Amino acid sequence: MTLPIFLAVHLAWGAAMAHLFLPRMRAEGEVLGVPLLYTLAPVGMVTAPLGAVLLRYAGGWFVHGAVTGNGSIGYERFHLGLMVLGGVLTALVTVAGMFFAIAMLSRDKPRAARAPYYLAGFCALLTLVLDAVDVVIVPGSGGRWLFWHPAGLVSLAVVAVLVAAHRYGKRHIAPFDVQGLSRPPKSIVAMPADL
Repeated sequence: MTLPIFLAVHLAWGAAMAHLFLPRMRAEGEVLGVPLLYTLAPVGMVTAPLGAVLLRYAGGWFVHGAVTGNGSIGYERFHLGLMVLGGVLTALVTVAGMFFAIAMLSRDKPRAARAPYYLAGFCALLTLVLDAVDVVIVPGSGGRWLFWHPAGLVSLAVVAVLVAAHRYGKRHIAPFDVQGLSRPPKSIVAMPADL
């Protein structure tokens, strides 16, 4: 997947995690705890580094020719900066999808909460319509199709990690006991009697 499709997948990932964790967030009254950490963990540990690999070793294909020809990157330090920028952008898009879906779901607007899915689909479709040949055939590889190029395996790994993380989160992290959360937890610090 190229950069626009990569970011679209992460936008949809953030929204999917918001839908998955909303009952837990409402019961616990927190967004910045386990839900956000679990949403960003696969992105920071696996998919953003895989995006950096795509940018480094198939950069002309990943950013649709922006780093080839006159826009070529001649120094390694600029590659590193672009890889870091890509990782930060991926995390920001993921958080934006999650927070937008949470905001709409908390206002009881489930149709509006699906907007990140629609936007992600539109961006991916627009990328395929405008540059279909360079999405499927990796430039600079002698006309190799994406499915016969290592970039295809890395793209497949990104999707597989996100799907596996969603299934694991659905099974092990999202379900919890809501019954005991009606009162705040007791403090573990002993309080003096005169207070």
